[in-house]
Amino acid sequence: MSPQIDLTTHIDLPAAQLPQAEPCVLVIFGASGDLTRRKLMPALFHLACEGCMAGPFQVVGIGRQAMSDDAFRAHLREGVAHSAEIQQFSKAEWERFAPRITYLPGDFADADTHTRLAALLDTLPDAPNRLYYLATA
Repeated sequence: MSPQIDLTTHIDLPAAQLPQAEPCVLVIFGASGDLTRRKLMPALFHLACEGCMAGPFQVVGIGRQAMSDDAFRAHLREGVAHSAEIQQFSKAEWERFAPRITYLPGDFADADTHTRLAALLDTLPDAPNRLYYLATA
């Protein structure tokens, strides 16, 4: 019989024990959707507030909806501020975190989107690691 794991228990580690992420660019396809707004961004914001993303860490959101970086950040801010996972939303922390977020309108299946993404990634601070996340249906 397999051991049972209780997924309802949440373990809080002191900030000193949390690992720090290496420099990274996280590219999220489908970033204008609900999953990114309600789950991914609150989790990333929480990690940033805990000091886990002290080095260069950028988020590039790609979505089919046309919007500016500022409009995308405002869209995400609402999700983060109202997330049950964020116990106390800090406007000051958000203002430190938000400049790390960039938005690129486009479709995953469109070759031009990938060309524009490559050009955008070349302009970001040096981050040797890239993580691609598909938040699409």
